[in-house]
Amino acid sequence: MDGACIDHPHVDPRFDGDRRCRYIYSTWSNGMFDGEGWSTSGSPPIGWCRYDCATGKAERWVAPRGCFCEEPVIIPKDGCAEHVHPDAVDEAHTWLVGMMFDSARGVSCLAILDGGDLTVGPVCRLWLR
Repeated sequence: MDGACIDHPHVDPRFDGDRRCRYIYSTWSNGMFDGEGWSTSGSPPIGWCRYDCATGKAERWVAPRGCFCEEPVIIPKDGCAEHVHPDAVDEAHTWLVGMMFDSARGVSCLAILDGGDLTVGPVCRLWLR
């Protein structure tokens, strides 16, 4: 992942311990804005990413400046579906759910992202009071 600093890796729970697992989701922490791009120093988690073990490619969503992302939970969109054989499962058909703290506002939200395309960002944010 190009030297990315990641933490809290998770997979679709239907693939826990399965070598056929394709996607690994995690927090992304390489994100100090330096005016020219990203610095190489680590930071608190400021986004989420998905690494594709089959292609070696990664995609990420970076939270707005001053927002910090917590450990993700990966939820299959069609429920757990334990009766479904792993070969018939689209691992990208998931939700990534995680808490995000907005330091400027002093509030947190539960952010929900489409596991198939993290780059579009949260499809829903549930702000806590």
